[in-house]
Amino acid sequence: MSIELNHLTEKAFFAEEVANTSDALARAMQKFEQVTHMGAHAFEIVAPADPDEGWLREQLVHRLVYFCESEGMPVPDCGGTVVALYVGPWLYGIPGSDVLRWASGVLSASIDQLRAEYGIHEAETALR
Repeated sequence: MSIELNHLTEKAFFAEEVANTSDALARAMQKFEQVTHMGAHAFEIVAPADPDEGWLREQLVHRLVYFCESEGMPVPDCGGTVVALYVGPWLYGIPGSDVLRWASGVLSASIDQLRAEYGIHEAETALR
């Protein structure tokens, strides 16, 4: 199943054709911090030419949930996480929480289900 990224990229607070990756990423992070008044943590990922469900699950969602939880930014909010999504020559900056909500709909799985499947569960372990 091919995944359309248009509905995801529409959620971007930052979109720019990339001439210099480092500079574009710095501008995206700066814009996020200006808008939200919080620190930003970049989660960078490159979309394949033809994204499919396997890529969405394993490369995007699995890695994003792990990143958020291991950095102490629990799902579903992923506070301060900016997904820096590279699609062709474009960089899109999208809040991590928006990416997870979008993926939840595409995969027909609740965010709790995605967290249960891909999370690190350290909070649960610490409480035992």
